[in-house]
Amino acid sequence: MVMGIDGGTLDLVVPWSQSGELPNLKRLIDEGVCGKLRSTVIPSSASAWTSFMTGKNPGKHGIFSFFRLIPGTYKIGITSGKQRDGKTLWSILSDAGKKVGIINVPMTYPAESVNGFHLAGYPSPSYRDPYFSYPRGLGGEIQKVFGSYPAIPNTRGRLLKGDVDGAIEELCSAFDLKEKIFYFLKGEYPSDFFCDVITETDQAQHFFWHLMDTRHPRYDPILAKRHGNVILSIYKKIDKFLGDILEGLGEEWTLILVSDHGACMNHMGNSLLQSWLINLGVLHVKKRPLHHFVRLSRKMLRMLQPVARDFLPHWVRDKVKKLTPNLALSTNEYMLGGTSFNEIAWDKTKAFWLWEQLWINLEKRQPKGIVARGQGYEEVRDSLRTQLLQARDYKTGQRVIREVFKKEEVLKGKYLDEAPDLQIFWEEGSVISGMTARREEELEDRVAFSREDDIRTGEHSPYGMVILWGRGVKKGHLLSNAEIVDLPPTILHMMDQPIPSDMDGRVLVDAFEADFMKRPIRYEKAPHDGSDGCEETYDQEEMKQIREQLKGLGYLG
Repeated sequence: MVMGIDGGTLDLVVPWSQSGELPNLKRLIDEGVCGKLRSTVIPSSASAWTSFMTGKNPGKHGIFSFFRLIPGTYKIGITSGKQRDGKTLWSILSDAGKKVGIINVPMTYPAESVNGFHLAGYPSPSYRDPYFSYPRGLGGEIQKVFGSYPAIPNTRGRLLKGDVDGAIEELCSAFDLKEKIFYFLKGEYPSDFFCDVITETDQAQHFFWHLMDTRHPRYDPILAKRHGNVILSIYKKIDKFLGDILEGLGEEWTLILVSDHGACMNHMGNSLLQSWLINLGVLHVKKRPLHHFVRLSRKMLRMLQPVARDFLPHWVRDKVKKLTPNLALSTNEYMLGGTSFNEIAWDKTKAFWLWEQLWINLEKRQPKGIVARGQGYEEVRDSLRTQLLQARDYKTGQRVIREVFKKEEVLKGKYLDEAPDLQIFWEEGSVISGMTARREEELEDRVAFSREDDIRTGEHSPYGMVILWGRGVKKGHLLSNAEIVDLPPTILHMMDQPIPSDMDGRVLVDAFEADFMKRPIRYEKAPHDGSDGCEETYDQEEMKQIREQLKGLGYLG
């Protein structure tokens, strides 16, 4: 049985377990194996959960983020599980005659036809969609029993409206309903392999980190007194859930807890990199009459809206809303750090930023690419890497970026050309007050600032967690050097199945007792399953529903 905890981190689990807040997690750690789990290069849920289910790095499975550049355009597409290249762990087990049950794993829409059942995770259309579940009528069956299936809580939307209590209540209610559905499906569909992912942790950490961490610039002791335990309360719900599961788990079972990435204070790098590229002079914005005045006016009005919401009478707030329509950043602007692709002067631009992805405006790949392939491409990448590593927080003087890699240094596979050109690893533990950039011809630094509307105070970190407990697992052992791609080969070996040769991961031999590992690890040539990835085929209504999910998660404005 695999229980996924989206964004789960030992940085929180270990101290809370040791202090008595999470007794069942403490039991699993004391009686099993635990360790940090290296995520994918971009620690995005989209790429990481896909690597978890395929055992492949993103260069092989083709999923790098929830967002992607549509090839040959400057248009932004939303990634779906249809674009995944490679067989999933549960598909392999199904073909081997094993019964499987899959619930809420991100990037699995459309649900696969498996030997068992499958409920797709986000991003996906409504549970009423026929391809949300397998068997195809399972979504409707759940609706009859429970009245609905929990949607992704609109945490960001509620918080922007000042409804903190509503945001917390929605998170907790979604968790509670999913727990009931878990037990219902577990009873209705006995399985040899069961996988369920809890996503409320990730949302709680994104939006409530500042009320838990006294180092955060937005920490407010008064608000923290009321809402400072939101993240802990979600972990405590998980802990109780795990305790109930342990009571009903037979001796023949092994329980694995896994997270797709970790969590930390939001450094705000995603919100300011596009502005930093403008300051550096490698990204240029079109000059239009009154353009800067309009943008500044919209920016000031967006800043005034929270003031109106919090301090003005109800009838005045309504007037303000009517007088300031459509002030939210567009989807395009939100993902790009406040600058729309339509505003970029592509004939002058060498590099651009798309939500965790740094791209070179490369000739013959981008429609108006100006950077020549070969030496020109390498010179731009080398220059950007140097400048990124030299960037400082303008107040503290501290480095803001730990490492920068060229994509071929950390990825491999046939989708390498579709990967972002540079991979950035940010420094953790602080919020960037402003990021410096200096052009060659200038003596003073320019400073890029993050967006005011990015209310995510927690961010993903490169190391998640893994805990193994049960049959054949060592007791009280600390696991090292584990990666998320190691889970599929490990699980296949545990279930006495051969491992496809195209998986990048390895069996976590060090997690098991010697007697359990006497059986030799078997490999087989990876069969071609026809899953080459395809262009997105969401219709208009499906896209609307998926955008709402990603807004609630904070990925869209």
